[in-house]
Amino acid sequence: MPYLNYTTSPDGPILEAVIGVDGASTVDLLQADAPVPLPIRARSLLDRGSDLTAVDPHILQALGAVLLRAASTVTAAGPVPVNLFKMSLSISGPSGAADPCWSGRPWW
Repeated sequence: MPYLNYTTSPDGPILEAVIGVDGASTVDLLQADAPVPLPIRARSLLDRGSDLTAVDPHILQALGAVLLRAASTVTAAGPVPVNLFKMSLSISGPSGAADPCWSGRPWW
């Protein structure tokens, strides 16, 4: 399995991520002859202890994300409600496109 090594900033392990519409929604939009929103590049904070990925609401709005369902997750302060959206997430290595890229797939 390949490993990616990153330097950390004073804010923690900050990575460049690309967030976009998921594959099935992309196919649906193309078949409907509708425009597919371009993926959005954003700074991201890697939290290895989290079971979910948080995305800025402005990014979700720009991508036209549709609420999949409400759920909850557990934090150090206890359970909190969250909204789930089906999106694509890619993280490349510290050199960008020249490095291996990880693309996430939803667990459901």
